[in-house]
Amino acid sequence: KNILILGSEGFLGSVLVPYILKNNNCNVIGIDKCFFGKNNKNTKNFKFYKKDYNQLSNKFFEKFDYIIDLVNISNDPASELNQKFTYLTNFSNKIKLYKKIKNLNRLSRYIYMSSCSVYGNNKKLINEKSLPKPISLYSKLCLKYENYLKSENKIPFTIMRLGTLYGWSPRMRYDIAINKIIRDMVFLKKIEILGGTQLRFFCYNLFACKVINKIIN
Repeated sequence: KNILILGSEGFLGSVLVPYILKNNNCNVIGIDKCFFGKNNKNTKNFKFYKKDYNQLSNKFFEKFDYIIDLVNISNDPASELNQKFTYLTNFSNKIKLYKKIKNLNRLSRYIYMSSCSVYGNNKKLINEKSLPKPISLYSKLCLKYENYLKSENKIPFTIMRLGTLYGWSPRMRYDIAINKIIRDMVFLKKIEILGGTQLRFFCYNLFACKVINKIIN
């Protein structure tokens, strides 16, 4: 298997790369612009390119059996800081990518990391059949690209609506809920809970890796 991971150096990507390599006989290529540094080391079966994936030629994508797309401005507050950049990153560039890969004969599956935030503020428990009600720019663009994938339907794809991730990572994030709570417990000896009555989906990053690994197998 030849596997391409877009956003390989991020919070999930830097855990996913070693997990995929450990559990598969495969070659993995990582692509990332390294806003937060490079976290995976090149090995016999892993090569990394510091690039914007939209600068890659159509031919570059021809050798891959699986493409895992982790690229997103990935939470609600961050997506609002520069809405033009968020729209470009989370939607426009993905359309360009799709047009490059939609006719590939070798591609077995394209895996897109969406978000459970597409469901918005629901008073009832939800599942994947529940009606989306996105509120933020981030969640609206996730759903917009999901709908594009479904309408085009030119390649096999899987959409993963992940809950808020947590867990240790070489590219650690402390801005996400459970990681922030643990950080505050250790360093501040107190935690702050906003609201307190809401329910929220969480996803352990290694569990996400396990599911992705099942999809490619």
